[in-house]
Amino acid sequence: RHLGLRYTGLIGVLVEAKHKGVLSAVKPQLDELRNIAGFRISDALYVRVLQDEREESCG
Repeated sequence: RHLGLRYTGLIGVLVEAKHKGVLSAVKPQLDELRNIAGFRISDALYVRVLQDEREESCG
């Protein structure tokens, strides 16, 4: 939600699930999607989502 922008698609669903208390964090799901399922997300977007959700990325 950086600068008031909202995520859409699967990332938006994960973020919304976290906000509703269904998930405690989005990082584990994003990591599995990227590393196991081959989900394509730019490094910049990955870092932005984690920063916006206060789940800082270490690189």
